[in-house]
Amino acid sequence: MGRSINERPAYINSRSEIGHFEIDTVVSKKDSMDNILIVLTDRLSRYTMIFRIKDKSSESVNKKLEELKSSMGEKVSYQIFKSLTSDNGLEFSRL
Repeated sequence: MGRSINERPAYINSRSEIGHFEIDTVVSKKDSMDNILIVLTDRLSRYTMIFRIKDKSSESVNKKLEELKSSMGEKVSYQIFKSLTSDNGLEFSRL
């Protein structure tokens, strides 16, 4: 589906600059229908943002990222998020 993480540029792998985030989802085993989180972590600082989403769909992930971008303002969001690396899960298929 997506490109391999091995294709990530070396300067991002070096963890020498703030702003390169990894994104993943976390699903609760107790009640997977109500407890789905989206987690964004800066590779250098380890600063982490966690948000609840309604389900593990690409629509829910994209909606939450659009809400985040909108709340920050587009210019600021592009300054904060220089890159975003995900795994190849279906929830990230439309990033």
